[in-house]
Amino acid sequence: KYDYSLNFFPGRLNTMLNLFSKSKIKSGYWNFLKLKDWSSSKQIVNSNLNSSLKIFWKKEDSYLNRINLVFKNIKLKGEISTKFIYPEIQNVSKESNDYYLIHTCSRIQHRSLSNHSINELIYFLREKNDKRIIILSSRGDHNFKFLNSLSSNEIKILVNPAISDLVNVIINAKLFIGVDSFPIHLADAYNSSFLGIFGPTNSFSVLINHNKSIKFKTNSLENITNQELLEVIKNKINWEKLN
Repeated sequence: KYDYSLNFFPGRLNTMLNLFSKSKIKSGYWNFLKLKDWSSSKQIVNSNLNSSLKIFWKKEDSYLNRINLVFKNIKLKGEISTKFIYPEIQNVSKESNDYYLIHTCSRIQHRSLSNHSINELIYFLREKNDKRIIILSSRGDHNFKFLNSLSSNEIKILVNPAISDLVNVIINAKLFIGVDSFPIHLADAYNSSFLGIFGPTNSFSVLINHNKSIKFKTNSLENITNQELLEVIKNKINWEKLN
């Protein structure tokens, strides 16, 4: 169906969709490897327009720059200057931003905070400012039962919200603190008030507003000590501006 089939996210299904389409112009990952990390030297971007094109991404590379490099090498006109543009979400209510929003658990476990760190983060936010806290969660989270147990009058658990509801709760939050997962990329797209927590992934590579992030030298966010996490958050955020 497509004139162009451009796939810049590795994985078996994406490879199949890209390779088996009838597009005249194809470019992407074609190795059927199970998704682990797009910066692996085994994850190479190919194209049917340039058989010599073999591009792989380093962790420090901006993926927008890499995509534009692919475009240049296959002589595809145009340039990507932004990550993605979402249309205006219909019926977004402008609520008073009297709550903090947190997302602490990715589907990928090494991008998730430990339960102990989650407890400490909630305690810190409640102590800093007596605002409500909304926790984004999914029934697929490995610690879903723990997150659900935190529900109270002051703490609300929002499970598997629709996209419009997710955008709504993100852009209306006083502050959104999230791990490297889909919600933080929505916050990035809408340039909301957020702080991204990164470990294995380089925030420069995947965020437009990468200055709104903190990166820890660890292969798993679960290994971050509570003191280390809170100390960086305290220093990164202008709390007077939020109050």
